[in-house]
Amino acid sequence: MKRFFFLLSAVVVSLTMAAQMQVWSNGTIIFSHDQTDVDSISFGSPMQVQANFNALSSTSLAGGVYTSSLSGSSTNNELYALFFLDGSNGYYGRNNAGWPNSYINFIKDFTYSINGDDITISMDGRTIHGKVIGKNGLVFTDFYYYVPCSTCSGSEGYYPAVFVTLNR
Repeated sequence: MKRFFFLLSAVVVSLTMAAQMQVWSNGTIIFSHDQTDVDSISFGSPMQVQANFNALSSTSLAGGVYTSSLSGSSTNNELYALFFLDGSNGYYGRNNAGWPNSYINFIKDFTYSINGDDITISMDGRTIHGKVIGKNGLVFTDFYYYVPCSTCSGSEGYYPAVFVTLNR
């Protein structure tokens, strides 16, 4: 019997030395921590936390890719995208109907700056103004400059643009 209790206590001690505290939610571990670093655990009503999705944690969109549509436009599948290289530089690209050799495909470089939720892009000698919406959206009031053809409807001028991302 002494051997059994000695063996049982040795197993318990060895398990507690390598134990991890884990918090589960819907079958997934959402938090794991070494047990030796935990001095207390408290349970109570959930904390009231508010998130400000309009606040930016930085003034950079580095590494972000924003697109005008997640599938291209509904009529001709044109895809417009903003690629942010670092804290102040990027590329704007257009792909016409997914055709790699289309004569109207292009890539243009730009610089940008962010101040609060305002974003300013400098491209082709003009300044484009917009807002950063949370972490996943960009809205510009004067992004596209449209010059209608002789058979096209619409008037010449600046038009808005919206870009979204799935970056996390």
